[in-house]
Amino acid sequence: MVIDNISQSIELTAAQICSLAARNTGIGFDQLLIVAPPSSSEVDFDYQIYNSDGSSSGQCGNGARCFALFVKLHNLSAKTQLCVQTATGIMTTSIHADNKISVNMGAANWQPSIIPFAADVNAKQLKEAVYNLNIGESEYPLSVVSVGNPHAVLKVEELDNFDLETVGRELQESSTFPEQVNVGAMQIIDEHTIKLRVYERGAGETLACGSGACAAAVAACAHYGLAENISVQMRGGNLAINYALDTDEIVMSGSATYVFDGNITLDGAVASKCSAR
Repeated sequence: MVIDNISQSIELTAAQICSLAARNTGIGFDQLLIVAPPSSSEVDFDYQIYNSDGSSSGQCGNGARCFALFVKLHNLSAKTQLCVQTATGIMTTSIHADNKISVNMGAANWQPSIIPFAADVNAKQLKEAVYNLNIGESEYPLSVVSVGNPHAVLKVEELDNFDLETVGRELQESSTFPEQVNVGAMQIIDEHTIKLRVYERGAGETLACGSGACAAAVAACAHYGLAENISVQMRGGNLAINYALDTDEIVMSGSATYVFDGNITLDGAVASKCSAR
């Protein structure tokens, strides 16, 4: 769900966001995205992100494509390339002639303090190899990286029957991830293709996760020798990820689909919305 906060000024509480996120009684969404006025002259808009539990998020790659489509459909900018400010950095979106939208996600960050990841390890070690994390009686070999938000990626042999909810909860509750973590389960298909499921902090398992797809492609390339251009297959659709191993730069490409728009009144404030996925 996307809200235009350019032509109006509203603030939503966490309780209101939870109510709107409910799929049976509200609008229904994994993330709420706010198109806000730019906080500096270096960007076109501020891009604010909230999870379905009302908590804020530093990054949402799939949302960035929806954000770009919303801006185009609502004539908030005539540009085909936007520079937007998130809570964790600046990113650019581009709408192409084939209506595909690419997002420059910036660089993958392996610094434990940035992720954050509370373990006796440095960035070089995290980039060069998986990290074996013990929780209770289980050991998880993880690729741990930040792509604007924290991700832990597990390589699994058979994705469909993997108990992602249990493992996702265990990793999110681990003190090793002081701000929780998005947990990806990745199955490698071939040199250019992976399948992925993601258990997102603040949302649980979702049908697709753009930043999770980026993190998984980074892990596949850095730790399992896959190519730098990877197709990520998720239950909600596919994404193309290009990752430069030498510079850590990530570009994500995929579609966005307009669903509906309308108005809703909450405590006297009218919020215009458009849902794109």
